[in-house]
Amino acid sequence: MKLNSFLALVPRNPDSAVAARQALLPPGMSERLGSDTILLFVPDDTPWLLFDGDGVIVGDLFDPSSTRISAGDPDSFRQWRATGGKALLDRHWGSYLALLPGDDGVTVLRDPSGGVACYYAATAWGLMLASDAALLTATGLIAPTIDWDEILAQLIFVSLRTPRTALDPIRELLPGSTLHTDGIDVRVDSLWSPYRYVEGWTANARIDDAADGLRRIVTNTVGAWARVYPKSLSELSGGLDSSIITACLARAGGEVAGVTVRGRQADLDETPYAQLVADTCNIPLHRLTLDTAFIDLGRSASARLPRPTARIFGQASDLQIAALGRTHATQAFFSGGTGDTVMWYFNTVTPALDRLAVDGVAGFLGTIGDLAEMCAVPRSRALALAARKLLHRRPQPWPHDCLFLAPDVCRELPAIPPHPWWAAPRGTRRGVRAYVRALIQMQDHFEYYDRSEVAPLITPFYAQPVIEFCLSVPSWLWCAGGRNRAVARHAFADMLPRAILERRTKGGFDGFANEVLLERRGEAHTRLREGHLARAGLLDLPAIDAALLGERPIAERSANRLLRLLAIEAWLGCWASG
Repeated sequence: MKLNSFLALVPRNPDSAVAARQALLPPGMSERLGSDTILLFVPDDTPWLLFDGDGVIVGDLFDPSSTRISAGDPDSFRQWRATGGKALLDRHWGSYLALLPGDDGVTVLRDPSGGVACYYAATAWGLMLASDAALLTATGLIAPTIDWDEILAQLIFVSLRTPRTALDPIRELLPGSTLHTDGIDVRVDSLWSPYRYVEGWTANARIDDAADGLRRIVTNTVGAWARVYPKSLSELSGGLDSSIITACLARAGGEVAGVTVRGRQADLDETPYAQLVADTCNIPLHRLTLDTAFIDLGRSASARLPRPTARIFGQASDLQIAALGRTHATQAFFSGGTGDTVMWYFNTVTPALDRLAVDGVAGFLGTIGDLAEMCAVPRSRALALAARKLLHRRPQPWPHDCLFLAPDVCRELPAIPPHPWWAAPRGTRRGVRAYVRALIQMQDHFEYYDRSEVAPLITPFYAQPVIEFCLSVPSWLWCAGGRNRAVARHAFADMLPRAILERRTKGGFDGFANEVLLERRGEAHTRLREGHLARAGLLDLPAIDAALLGERPIAERSANRLLRLLAIEAWLGCWASG
């Protein structure tokens, strides 16, 4: 069972609590709390804390000094309850879900990192909450059906995450949000907002100060997790982000090993960079190679989840890393994932527009020069793009892709359910809007189910303290001197090899994705032609025929898009009837 799993019920009334206690016993779980207000079941390897007799934290919780909390403090719990969770959110961080009973019901708080998943649905006994959809449906109290509006949104919009899931009536409690319920009625509020942390930007912000702060926050965060999970496997590409996490882990002590994954001949070989970092940190490095033998086009790694978030080609790395972790009794996988987003790696002119609003024309022109150097374009080109964006003030639509969808499907884009972070306050700067959109998109990339069967996946860059600090640093400092993630390069200059600090190339697995389709194009064609999406009339079947029939090469974009359609089709095979 996936770590940090749980099943909870907020009963409608005492009779419902009694009935549920007699009937509910999820396999592999034990009852940790049974009262008239909360029933909680977790497996033995999921951390949990009991506060004041009936309040619960599921997951890992740290205090402001990054010390893990190992015992429940009644006084702290009463503050959390009295403030609806705000005192908990303001003074602590971690990967947790809090259940805080009060006089008029229970408040559920999911931390801003979203490290513990939370899905919920109404039942005859009360509101049921769980870490995945399979746990909810296994109770026999929920019979979900496919929400085709959400399937359409998954097909069209790129990494869109909202409370709606693709299984009706299951909903998600989003990161940083609270849910208040008496077992019958439900009210959801957003308690954490990214916009709060950008209010202090000033023209005289210095990169030295920002670098000092970033180093302190990241090393403290990684160190806190390393003390909880001292035997770790760091996923190391040799890029800046994964190298920072690996270097911080090595300094934190414990038993650290690295693992790097190589694609195929068409993909950039990052192994020399990864080995350089491993040698610098004095840790062993495991080398894996992607192999199409690990790919099953009919299997969904999201089978237990209410959305088709898993990527087909991810099976080739996820299964191998999971097996490696199992062999070496790894306690946690560490990843530099989300570092690009959290540390403002955007190839757009928005940082210059942000600086114009805060620092005037001189500052604006300085950042235009930085961006031009970073993106290897003439200053005149960067200036023209900035002027165009400055004059174009209409909100940008959510990124979307209609390739291989039936023409009627994208004739008019469907409405997007609201995300609490997307409604920006009036006057929000362009760069901040782009940053927040990327934060939302990152929420769609954490559910590596195969790996999480072995050990939790820790992404320190997405920890609450790191995000809050990076938001507080003006966007233009992150591209200072024409270098992306400039603050991070400055902060960790003495911990990383020069080749890593100066590296500007970025690897990927597009070549491998293309190889998967070339090898399995017949199977891929059959699955898409005869599957649920085709029967629903959502696919452009002539375009799919043209791409997959015969032996013509498949374009990179087309290959990735077809694999996404196959991933959705595989997930539908787990949940759809007929």
